[in-house]
Amino acid sequence: MQRLSQQLSLAQSLYHRALWVGCLVWLLLMVIVHQQSLAPIEYFTKDPATIAHHPEYYGSLSNIGVLLWNASAVVCFLGALQLRILGKNWLEKERLGKNFDNINAKYRNASYFLMGFGLLSTVLCLDDLFLLHESIIFNKFGLPEEAAFLAYAIALIFLLVRFRKILLKRSPIALGASLVLFAASIGTDKLPPSALVSEQDLYLIEDGMKLLAIFLWLSYFAWVTLELMLDSLKLGKPSSLE
Repeated sequence: MQRLSQQLSLAQSLYHRALWVGCLVWLLLMVIVHQQSLAPIEYFTKDPATIAHHPEYYGSLSNIGVLLWNASAVVCFLGALQLRILGKNWLEKERLGKNFDNINAKYRNASYFLMGFGLLSTVLCLDDLFLLHESIIFNKFGLPEEAAFLAYAIALIFLLVRFRKILLKRSPIALGASLVLFAASIGTDKLPPSALVSEQDLYLIEDGMKLLAIFLWLSYFAWVTLELMLDSLKLGKPSSLE
């Protein structure tokens, strides 16, 4: 009961901090929108379909992809936060035990794993939402979109190598399939239309594979987060967090 009370108290403290930070960020964003002179305010606040006067279904599948990226980030961040909370309670119980450092490292490593992939999911979500690699990086900085892909690939490889023990233990079939589909989607984008495959077919194949890849990404990290959460509750087996 005391451990549960400590956990709730810590969660409440983190919630209040996040609430204040979120409100301040939102107010700052509103001030920036009000002060900017690039475009009318309604161009930032209204739905794109309303502004451009195009049908509501334009970009619908792309919007679903953004939602899936967002869900992936939320799942990973919540899992990382919960692991930190459980870790603190476990450490409180084991403060005088000889396994203090070992248990601390396992909880911290598992939370860093989810935090890292949560951050990557957030960046990819923002990329899809604001067309970072297609327009902003190219038009504003003069860099080709391949530069963005290279940066994402480096970040992904770092995370895969850094947390390989956790990934290999969690049957990463869905994650592997997701990465293969991402690579195939990027490769399809470079193919020219032909007599057998029209331009519309290429769009369908490219974006269809990408959407399926994001779904598999979300499915994998939702399952891994659940597994880590359940394993963390087995307080007698901290090694299960590896």
